[in-house]
Amino acid sequence: MNHKGVFAADSDRLGSGSGVFISGFGTNKKVVVTESLIERLNPSEIEAMIANEIGQYKYQTGFRAYLPYLILSFIFFGLLSYFSTKALVLPRTWDFLRF
Repeated sequence: MNHKGVFAADSDRLGSGSGVFISGFGTNKKVVVTESLIERLNPSEIEAMIANEIGQYKYQTGFRAYLPYLILSFIFFGLLSYFSTKALVLPRTWDFLRF
């Protein structure tokens, strides 16, 4: 690829599959396209996938999609931690559950 900031990655080293992703920190971001994707798609399709990846990064759709699950995980594990430290009080009719 001859676009500034777009690099090709060896698909064999990345594992199975093909795709586009953004890598880097701060202002040093790079768009990476796997070689298997370059082999399978025509240039306009690759350009569309790169534009989609840049749009997802710009609008942080990945983070916004996982944020509710992250919050629920903290709530769940917080409640689990809280209740795991409490003694389990069972009615006498549930004696078969006592150890």
